[in-house]
Amino acid sequence: MKKIQNLSIGQNLFKYAKPYILKYEVVGIREYAEGNQYELKCLSCTHGEHCLVLVGGRPKLVFIQVLNDEYGKEDHWHNDKTYFWPTLREAKLEAYRKSLGFHEDRVKNCQQALSSAKEALRDLENGMYLLEKEIKELGIDEE
Repeated sequence: MKKIQNLSIGQNLFKYAKPYILKYEVVGIREYAEGNQYELKCLSCTHGEHCLVLVGGRPKLVFIQVLNDEYGKEDHWHNDKTYFWPTLREAKLEAYRKSLGFHEDRVKNCQQALSSAKEALRDLENGMYLLEKEIKELGIDEE
């Protein structure tokens, strides 16, 4: 992972926003004692106006807010709990890691469901066996 240093105007950043990789350009810098915040223009926005996104944080850049979207309609594309990366490669790696984790969770959930279903089946088979045994012991005809 390439460490985010101070960014400069015109530098590009990338972000995974399922199912896309979005591209941003640094268009403004807000300098604070606790760390810089960056205004990014989303070059991937296709809804008419390019979103202007404020990001910050260390060691990874995270979404703060969309600056030119007063109704929050575009937040979901830029605020999806993924990071802003200085390279396309790192954004793609995050996308693959997220996808891998999602599918690992799905496999785990399916294995747990299968285990529960097998246990329920064993319980039913055992109950059926005990019922048949009881019927036989009582001499109850099945007719």
